[in-house]
Amino acid sequence: CARAGFWRAALGCLGALLASGLRPSTISCSAAISACGRGGGWRPALALLEQMAQVGLETGTIEYSATLSACGRGFAWHHAWWIFREAARRSVERDIVMYSALIFASKQAKDWEQ
Repeated sequence: CARAGFWRAALGCLGALLASGLRPSTISCSAAISACGRGGGWRPALALLEQMAQVGLETGTIEYSATLSACGRGFAWHHAWWIFREAARRSVERDIVMYSALIFASKQAKDWEQ
């Protein structure tokens, strides 16, 4: 699902897990966030990142980077900056992938304004 960008299908899989009484793992949520990013679904990616933290699933560089990428593809640069700051607040290591995603999101915003 993640590679093809089928974010709705990925979110449906998570919903099916929950409906069957199973708890999604960090890996399954990360895959869904990546799928959202590839499909331009920045809102569901952001919501899923927040839900992961609320239910106590580990969130780290991979999840934050994927959400930043989703925001970049969705022209949501202001949310990308919030995620970047939130990662720092939660002591998530900000690596080159995260910085690149933030730069991409900012560039997308500039291109969109022109």
